[in-house]
Formats: sequence, C-alpha cells, structure tokens
Amino acid sequence: MKRAISCSETAASSARGLKSAKAAMEIQDEQRANGSMRASFGRDEEGQTLVEFAFVVPVLLAVLLGIFQSAILFGDNLQLTNALGTGAQYLQEIRTTTSDPCADTFTAIKNAAPSLAPPSIGLKFSFTSSTGTVTTVSGTSCSGDEADMGGGQPVSVTATYPGSLTIVGIHFLPNGFLLSQTITQYEY
Repeated sequence: MKRAISCSETAASSARGLKSAKAAMEIQDEQRANGSMRASFGRDEEGQTLVEFAFVVPVLLAVLLGIFQSAILFGDNLQLTNALGTGAQYLQEIRTTTSDPCADTFTAIKNAAPSLAPPSIGLKFSFTSSTGTVTTVSGTSCSGDEADMGGGQPVSVTATYPGSLTIVGIHFLPNGFLLSQTITQYEY
C-alpha cells in the first residue's frame, strides 16, 4: 500500500525543516554572543594545521641549528686537544735539536688540525731548565730560548682558539669565548 503524500504534508515537513534550521541558527547566534569561538567557526579546521606548523617549524629549526653549532664547537675543541697533544709530544722530542722549537711545534699543531684557522690559534709554552728555572713564552717563536729547555724536564703547551655560538644570525655570546687546552709532556 502506497500512500500518497499531499501538499499539506509536504508544506508541514518543509515548515518543520525551516523551524529546526532557524532554531540551529538561533543557538549559534546565542553561542557567539556568549563568546564561544568554536560556534562561530563551526567545524571548519582546514587551516589550523598549517598555522600550527608555521609556528612550530621555526622553533624546531633553531633548536636543530643549535645542536649543529654545538657539535661544531665540540669538534673544534676535540681537534684542538688532539693537535696540542701532538705538538707537545713533538716539542718534547725536538726541544734541544732545533733553533726554534716553538715555531716547529706550531707547524706540527697546524698540520694536526687542518680545519682550525692557524692565525686564530694562540700558544703559550712553559718549560723548565735543568737548573729549575721556569720560562714561559707566548706566541709561535722562542728562538734563543732552546737553551732553557733542560733535558728530563716537563714542557707544557697551552693553546687557545676562539669560539662563538651563533644560531640563525643571533650571537648568543656577543664577545665569543676561548676554547683552551693545556698539555704537559714529561720526558722519562
């Protein structure tokens, strides 16, 4: 049995639909008036992910670049330490057999640390004579001081190298800092 739908039933159904739509709009208007932002935007969240991504990505990139910069500084410090050990050992071996042992040591340090800028490496040598006198020389040359380097006495070499922490063009330590290492070699 099929039932025929009359015009009055269609009109009543349509009127009910309009009433429910009108009621939904009134609810939304009331929620907007109460300050509910969710009601004003409904369920449209298409751009929300993109906005969140735009806020988070620069922060994550800055952190990642900070990690890379720290790794570079750590690598420079490690390379300075290793090169300084090589230089101090070389100085211990050649100290009385050359006219400028400090210059030869500096050359050995430069060769052991090729990625460090040689003009930026600061050196200080400290050696003890056979009479017990301690001589300290700053720079890369100690010509004439080789007589003060007594056999069987320790030699110390201190090196400094400038470092900076710059991430995305921002200098976190405006004056920078010095990586510093000291190696003492003993002759046995």
